[in-house]
Amino acid sequence: MLYKLFISRYGIFCFVFLIIQQLIVCSSTLWLTHLVISVQTGQQIWINLLLFLLSLSLPYFPGAAASIMLSQWRQITIGKYIDAFISKKKNAITLWSQKNAKEEQTAFLTAEGQETLKNTLTYFYDLCATGLNVGFNILVLSAVVEPKYAIGYGLGLVLAGLLFKFQKNKQKQLAALAQLSRVSLVKILLNAWDNILIGNHYNFNLWNKETKHRFEISRNSNVHAETLQSLVSIGIAFTTLVPVFIVIILHVSQHLHEPAILSIFVVTLPRLFGVLNYTYELLTLLFQWTTHQEKLAGVRKILSETLNESLPERIRWAKISFYKGTTPQNIFSLTDLMPLTKIPGRLTLRGENGTGKSSILMLLKEKLGEDAFYLPAKGDLFFQIDTSSFSSGETAKSYLEELQRAVPEKILLLDEWDANLDPLKREQLSQIIDTLSHRQCIIEVRHSDHPQKNPWLF
Repeated sequence: MLYKLFISRYGIFCFVFLIIQQLIVCSSTLWLTHLVISVQTGQQIWINLLLFLLSLSLPYFPGAAASIMLSQWRQITIGKYIDAFISKKKNAITLWSQKNAKEEQTAFLTAEGQETLKNTLTYFYDLCATGLNVGFNILVLSAVVEPKYAIGYGLGLVLAGLLFKFQKNKQKQLAALAQLSRVSLVKILLNAWDNILIGNHYNFNLWNKETKHRFEISRNSNVHAETLQSLVSIGIAFTTLVPVFIVIILHVSQHLHEPAILSIFVVTLPRLFGVLNYTYELLTLLFQWTTHQEKLAGVRKILSETLNESLPERIRWAKISFYKGTTPQNIFSLTDLMPLTKIPGRLTLRGENGTGKSSILMLLKEKLGEDAFYLPAKGDLFFQIDTSSFSSGETAKSYLEELQRAVPEKILLLDEWDANLDPLKREQLSQIIDTLSHRQCIIEVRHSDHPQKNPWLF
């Protein structure tokens, strides 16, 4: 469940420090009221003055502690998100082979998903801080100035809630559209490196045109979502203010000839309007919850999405030839192939493009799991040696040598390792594979047209 990502002791500590901070903040109204009464009655003022000054300065300490806990909470949550992604997607080789799925889910893993989680935690933090500030101050103002303030605020919040519910579906639609447009933009930006740096005018123009198109869609959809949010927030704010203003007018009218009560009211009036401002922020935050829900729905989808496509449906066994060296093998199904994975040797697959040769390797990897090592023709697998500056042949040689040195799996699945290699380099690497086949089962898809002359036979 997605909520498990957010469970952390740092979150608990964060909210504890926030509660302490806001209790100290709201106590300033109480000490200020007592200070005014002390001045009016000629009593000693120093204790109330000291408490008032402390209530203004001390909140910085628990506030800083809460911010530190929030930072820890964010990092822990992102770490859990990455772990959850790994747990869900590991060995999902069918999904790996889907280009669109890779682009979308990589965008969520590296950018959108992490930003969504960080922004959601910041949202909860701000919502809690603002809600506590409003709630505690309303209680104090109702207790020391006018009990009807609580009724006015309560009525305003009910009216605001009705307005919020009225437009919720529209905001939900705009938020979903805004997220989809951002993901679409990130997906095409992932192709920026090749299209910009290679410098092909044709490819760059196509990419640049599509990028600008997606940027405009993203900009417009996000601006529309923010505009609706701002307009409704203003409407909600005024809906909340009206009942409170009525209470203020009634309170002043009732105590028009009582200077002592009015003086307390006047002194606390800035705090009252400060609470109204915080109420506007609180309602704005509440209004944003639908947006965060839609963003979290995208993260939830990534962590739960499965692919129904079946690898066997891609394979045309009759169109694929299997060789031990130059000797053809009668293999027409996975059932025929599986026994050969249990013994060392070298089996080569050949056939036309689109017949499912690579799908056979992926199907074997799916069936064998961690008992097999799959080296695709193209990919971003992480190895000990950085091959970013290597040629194709040097890269393939480095990979095979590392497999020979460090990989314990008994089954190696090699997909077109000889693509784009000259005959000499191909022969050198084939000799390494021959050596590997003495102790491991090698099943390879070959790019070249001719069967291997000197294999280590099964």
